[in-house]
Amino acid sequence: MSAESKAIEYAVIHLSHTKQLSNEEIAKELDIKISRVNEILTLSPPQKKKPSALGKDSMINTTSVKKNKSVSIMTEGASMAHDEFRKKLNTKPSRTSKNSIFRPND
Repeated sequence: MSAESKAIEYAVIHLSHTKQLSNEEIAKELDIKISRVNEILTLSPPQKKKPSALGKDSMINTTSVKKNKSVSIMTEGASMAHDEFRKKLNTKPSRTSKNSIFRPND
């Protein structure tokens, strides 16, 4: 497969999935046959965006009335993902921080 045909494939997929153009518009834009556009799009199924567990969508950061960005609240999904992440870390307190906390009853 040549680099030019690979570039056309990527362009068709981009125009279809990202720009939401019709097959006829894509064929006209790239100056290729509509049968080639249909062939490329049937070979590449539409890619679904994976939900981000720790992304921008997992935090509420605007107030409901004033729409200020002066608050950040972790959602339940983000909290659960963070808890799972911390379990995998297996962190231990450093030897210097272990003795830095004053515990009068110990």
